[in-house]
Amino acid sequence: MTNHVPEATKPASGDYAWLGAEAGSVADLMYMLNTEDWYDAINSRFVSELLDDTLPESILKAYLIQDFKFYNNGMMARLIKLAPRQETKDMLAAQSQWFADNEATYFEHFLEAYHVSQEEYDATEPTPANKEYGAYLDSLSDKSWPELITAICCMEWLYLAWAKRTVDADVIQQAPAHKG
Repeated sequence: MTNHVPEATKPASGDYAWLGAEAGSVADLMYMLNTEDWYDAINSRFVSELLDDTLPESILKAYLIQDFKFYNNGMMARLIKLAPRQETKDMLAAQSQWFADNEATYFEHFLEAYHVSQEEYDATEPTPANKEYGAYLDSLSDKSWPELITAICCMEWLYLAWAKRTVDADVIQQAPAHKG
């Protein structure tokens, strides 16, 4: 049985306080200046099908393989290297360890559940959008801490906003890749 996850509403100032974007904050201002792009990013056809468990398995597998490849690309290490203060480096290192302890096992279980062979993993090419975003992050990864941390933060906040749609709708996905 598929449960439909309704679209998120258009953002209003303070809506993302749960992400640290209290009304009037810099993050809140970013949302308010980019509401159409944000709305489109959390309500795209891809995201809606992902949340509704209607995304074709081949697309889901390709997406998650690409996501795991991104996870393994060393971006956190570059982010830590650029961090301006030791306390920030330490906090990011702790976050990186959390990812290693939690996300790596998620991806390993996904690869096993979907019987993804090493050949399939290696042959899965990034989509044009994935290539473009990866190139953008790479362009920042050796020179611009503020831009890189902002891009990474926005990416993580998008994932959280996707998940929040399911929580708000009280829907639990059934696809094996979502269980966990």
